Amino acid sequence: MPAVFGMNFQSVTTAQTKAPHGYTSAFGAMSPGLAGAFEHIDGSIRQMLAELAKTGDARTTTVILTAKHGRAR
Repeated sequence: MPAVFGMNFQSVTTAQTKAPHGYTSAFGAMSPGLAGAFEHIDGSIRQMLAELAKTGDARTTTVILTAKHGRAR
């Protein structure tokens, strides 16, 4: 078992930069494309956590989620 796993999800950045995706209001309402990108990432993380639970590694694994930066456009 590796000591460190790394993942990089670019779907949110892609959705934010391709019109007409991104946020649709200053209050954080998301376009369908951006919402779909977050759903994809959520599903991927759920799948990884489920596999850790299935193999019994969840109790000895620390999962850290972070972001490089936000996009205000």
